[in-house]
Amino acid sequence: MRMAALLVLLTTASLFLLPTPLPLATLWLALPALILLLQKRWPLRWLGISLLALSVSTAHFNWLFSWQLPTADIQKDIRVEGRIVSLPEAGDRSQRFVFALERYGEQAVPAWQPATLRLSWYEPAQTPQVGERWQFTVRLKPPRGSLNFQGFDYERWLFAQHVRATGYVREKPAAVLLTAAAPVSLQGVRQNLREQLLALPLEHGAVIAGLSFGADDAISPADWRLFRDTGTTHLVAISGLHITLIAAVAGFLFAGCWRLFPRLCLFWPAPLAGIVAGLVVALAYSALAGFSTPTLRSVLMLAVIAFGWVRRRQWPLSSTLSLALILTLLLDPCALLEPGFWLSFGAVGLLFLLGAGRPIASSWWWAAVRVQMLLSLALLPLTLLWFGQASLVSPLANLLAVPWVSFVSTPLALLGCLLLDWLPSVATLLLHASDWSLSVFFRWLEWLAGWQLASIQPPELSLIGLSALLLASLLLVAPWTPWRRLLPLLLLVPMLEWRWPDRPLPQLTLLDVGQGTAVILETDSGVLLYDSGPRGERFDAGDQVVVPALRALGWSQIDQFWLSHADTDHAGGAGAVLAALPARQVWSGEPVDGVTSLACLRGQQYALGQLTVTVLHPTAEDAATASAANDRSCVLRIQAGAHTLLLTGDISADAEATLLAREPNVAAELLLVPHHGSAGSSSPALVAAVQPRYALVSAGYRNPHRHPRPEIVARYQAAGAVVLNTTELGAIRFDLSGPALPAPVFARQATRLWRGSLPE
Repeated sequence: MRMAALLVLLTTASLFLLPTPLPLATLWLALPALILLLQKRWPLRWLGISLLALSVSTAHFNWLFSWQLPTADIQKDIRVEGRIVSLPEAGDRSQRFVFALERYGEQAVPAWQPATLRLSWYEPAQTPQVGERWQFTVRLKPPRGSLNFQGFDYERWLFAQHVRATGYVREKPAAVLLTAAAPVSLQGVRQNLREQLLALPLEHGAVIAGLSFGADDAISPADWRLFRDTGTTHLVAISGLHITLIAAVAGFLFAGCWRLFPRLCLFWPAPLAGIVAGLVVALAYSALAGFSTPTLRSVLMLAVIAFGWVRRRQWPLSSTLSLALILTLLLDPCALLEPGFWLSFGAVGLLFLLGAGRPIASSWWWAAVRVQMLLSLALLPLTLLWFGQASLVSPLANLLAVPWVSFVSTPLALLGCLLLDWLPSVATLLLHASDWSLSVFFRWLEWLAGWQLASIQPPELSLIGLSALLLASLLLVAPWTPWRRLLPLLLLVPMLEWRWPDRPLPQLTLLDVGQGTAVILETDSGVLLYDSGPRGERFDAGDQVVVPALRALGWSQIDQFWLSHADTDHAGGAGAVLAALPARQVWSGEPVDGVTSLACLRGQQYALGQLTVTVLHPTAEDAATASAANDRSCVLRIQAGAHTLLLTGDISADAEATLLAREPNVAAELLLVPHHGSAGSSSPALVAAVQPRYALVSAGYRNPHRHPRPEIVARYQAAGAVVLNTTELGAIRFDLSGPALPAPVFARQATRLWRGSLPE
């Protein structure tokens, strides 16, 4: 069974490396797969298992791609009908939810097609409810997000959630409610509970909602950051431990009641009745929690165990876990794209290894401490792989947090939610008790997070280094004592790489932050950051893109931080950047709220390693008299070894003319195209004067301003420049160390299934 699980895992994972799904003709392989599965020889059965996994995954991916947004309809008004199928996520001005299409334009959408949209509704006329049927006018685009060399892959996440397009609801024509939500439904119960919890005067109401029924969308970014830095994120979600505990309690109570009726015991033994009842409760609770991967894994394992008890058979726990993995991937191969899959199955598998072949400890508390410490250490490779950082205080944090949250906070929260509609006063008391326990939990985490080096973000390990670290983590928990002698040797491999690798410097990275700008210039003695990306209602590029990128490159502080001007798409992320990384010097073309900075004025010149930074614009008079904030943008000419860069912010053609009148020589090999390629910038005079080899555009995919404008792109191309756009290429990196400029590197070079067939 273990070998079968490994084959299913490897076969399914290999298909994600393809740019498009295999053709439907591959499904014919299911027939020989079934024949091979009936053979007695295990090598033939294993081949049959691989072919079956290949067929099922191919069918799933072809099903996913059976509905795609027509290219002609991108960013056009389309009338749609459908049902809200997820809990709406409330923002400051908007509601966001998953919408299952029933009608697209004039065409009915078959129920079997995965026509699922992720919509934002700004300032809705009424609060949408899960289960409601609506008619909307929407503007849609394919699933697309910013893509950098490190950090979160939004497109992969959307693909794993089976979302086929994203967009927003238009104000006119007005939305029409077609059918109200059903009086009783699981999702309706979740939304009702969440609203009641958030309405109560609870300090941690959003966390209680996440603990109780998986509604964690209201948890603040600061709380998520605290969980991430202490390695306790898994406690906030509905974990397999919670499911198992609830199933055990329900089964124990049901079996006790069953024993009160002797005739029932003659018909079916009480233990078996309790097991089946626990499984039913676990299934219902998992459905209420949204069937996340950890809950699905727990339910499948419980189902296998229950089936074995009913059949008077008991399988090894490793076989139970393997069968649960196989069933999970056959039900949804996209589960492989979620960190919850790897962490959930990895944690349970490591627990099996920790318990295999070892004598029972003399004291239960020492056994618990030992297991928790080893488990936290063993999961570090997976944490590094998925999140790019690791918490060094995670073993200590989880040592107290796991029992406290699992046996105190969660039971109180669950009982409170269960009694909220029947015994409000008792429920409120229980919820306040859970809230108090979470306050204790948070104080503990905040104390640990305040430690120096509480979390680290090391460089990306090579495949060899990561493989060695994974093998070392297995040896750490394995019962095979003689093999542990290899542990120090294996740890040497990743430790040799446990430093930021030597790379050619200076180096420029234009980050993909959507409709905004963020540029990193590294030298051998410091780092320069130009702009910090946008900050919106749910996306802060400073926190989610810029800081992870700087830390992954090995920088713990910023030597020079230049903010072109105060517009949100350029300075919106500055607060998050400065909160995470100190900056020695900060300049800005105009004052930025919440940021203490010096004025960026023409004539200033600074050195940083191999960089010479010269301010070309604005003058003090320009800053005082400019009619638009864009024309106060701080324009920098940077000499990086043999190469010249021109960073222009959002200056308009008028400011360009002023710049050229003062600086007739603005030639540069690399030009950050002014104002993202708008029609009001990049005048013919500027293009002719700069004569860039590369014109770099930082813009959002299908942005409403239509940046960069086609005529502006054509203007640069006519001048001999190569136009590089983060929309198409993701983050862009240049090696500036040599006399010649080598070809740049792009984050979007690798083709994957989840971004292989996106219409442009």
